Amino acid sequence: MILKIFKPFLIVIPLIIMGCTITPQIVIDRVNEEMSGVCANLFLSGAYQEASDGFMKSAFVVSRDENDIINVCNYSTAGAIYSESSVVNSALAGCEERRLNFMRVYEKPLKSCEVYAIGNDIK
Repeated sequence: MILKIFKPFLIVIPLIIMGCTITPQIVIDRVNEEMSGVCANLFLSGAYQEASDGFMKSAFVVSRDENDIINVCNYSTAGAIYSESSVVNSALAGCEERRLNFMRVYEKPLKSCEVYAIGNDIK
């Protein structure tokens, strides 16, 4: 009898503890306006959004072409004990590596990587 009463709570409580990743619509709209494809999918992915909404730190960085179109992106996440600058530096390092590879393969110049967002705070 007691199990029947508490069974719904046993299902709901873990979901509440894990947290629901709900990206604000204004963020979704802006991301879809400014980027597409892989970069938009990465930003809106569960992995990045969970880190952005939780206690973790996250940074999303991009590299644009001469028309300000985002061509390369990268992100980094880390636990709450890490500094924001270490997360940003990690994301920038990965982005620069991707940017250089992109320019080599496609022979198209790209601007240096820049911070696009810290968590869901788009710059």
